[in-house]
Amino acid sequence: MSEPPCRVGTVGTPSAAEVDSAGRLLFPEGRCVEWWIGADDRWRYPGREVAVRQHLEGNAPVVVTAMRVPGGDAVHTAYATGSSVVIEIHNDSPTPFLAALVLSGAGVTGNNPVTGSVGVDDTNLLVGGAVAARFAHAPSAVTTADSLDALRADVAAGVAPGVSSEVGNHVAALVPVAHRARVRVTVPLEAEGTPTDPRHVDDVGAVVRGWERQRSTGLRADIPDPTVAALTHAARCDLLLSGTMPRPAPELVAALEDWGHDDEAMTGWAQLGFRGRGRARRRPWNDATPEALAAELHRLTGEASPVATWSEGPAPFLLVVRAILGREARDGSLELLAAFPPSWAGGDLDVHDLPTRSGPLSYALRWHGENPALLWEGADGLRLRVPGIDPTWETTEPNGEALLVMGAEHPIRLWSADAQGGDGAGGERHG
Repeated sequence: MSEPPCRVGTVGTPSAAEVDSAGRLLFPEGRCVEWWIGADDRWRYPGREVAVRQHLEGNAPVVVTAMRVPGGDAVHTAYATGSSVVIEIHNDSPTPFLAALVLSGAGVTGNNPVTGSVGVDDTNLLVGGAVAARFAHAPSAVTTADSLDALRADVAAGVAPGVSSEVGNHVAALVPVAHRARVRVTVPLEAEGTPTDPRHVDDVGAVVRGWERQRSTGLRADIPDPTVAALTHAARCDLLLSGTMPRPAPELVAALEDWGHDDEAMTGWAQLGFRGRGRARRRPWNDATPEALAAELHRLTGEASPVATWSEGPAPFLLVVRAILGREARDGSLELLAAFPPSWAGGDLDVHDLPTRSGPLSYALRWHGENPALLWEGADGLRLRVPGIDPTWETTEPNGEALLVMGAEHPIRLWSADAQGGDGAGGERHG
């Protein structure tokens, strides 16, 4: 079964592309952009090769697909900036190869057939008179065919330099890539758009930093389990892309709300109908047992693709993580760490601006041997509990620090902002 594709786009843009497990770009209106590599021995097609790996750069929607070629890799990177998708092909091998950028449905608008001619104007690839792609340097050859099999045969047989003006359903633009060099191409996010000059777009580092800024708003969590942490960062980016698209799913709107993206959540709420709003209000994990929470986190972590995607999207994973970080219980308390995964033990945990009914709450865990110290602030009007660590501890103090004993009935109390000069109690116990 193929992996769920990864979405690339920019927040606020009403369109996005998907990158599948072979690095193929799929657009909503039917366009497809894939890549082939002609090495010394043969042509390689990522969708048919075994030695293809994929990852995200910086846990952002920057999809890196690597394919083995003699002596190294051909590396395809796809990301969005502005109104364009940027494609970089890097020759990480000691010998040059030929890269083919293949556009299917390149001249399609809706369900209309491809019409007009194919040509190159400076560094622009024109299909039906529209700019279908822009290159940093003009392609060495362009050819077309009515089927992908025919196009593969033509390309493998060798395409003479120049441009084929005979229109076809598929277009291949060939670019030589020297050893250790890279080429950059842009295609429009929307079919009728014009791609940005690839020589003037943001590079990968700038795009990753931009997504880090996007993740610096709302609820932030530094989770000690590196796998869960990486998935959480990537899923939040996908959430911001998915949740701001037209007609978002109710679960996406709920996740936006739970992770403190209030403006995006309000926009999503306005697009939901009566039933959709009812689904978005449900928080089934607020009533789940700690065992069920931990089991669901384990399942979703294991089912994530190499590029942090799930068949059901990012919302279920983020809603479970949020319920573990903090959830409202039926008794009115705010439960922090209702479930405490074993892989989190011994590592520092930092949670900033957890949305609550009384405003944002921040807390942290710091370990003293086998026991964690809980530090919190901003819990005015809340009764806090930490049932996944110490089921008997609770407090109504807005700020404080308490050393909890894993599984113990009586935690050691350290400090409280409202108890200076007193007994230093960091929490209260009832019953």
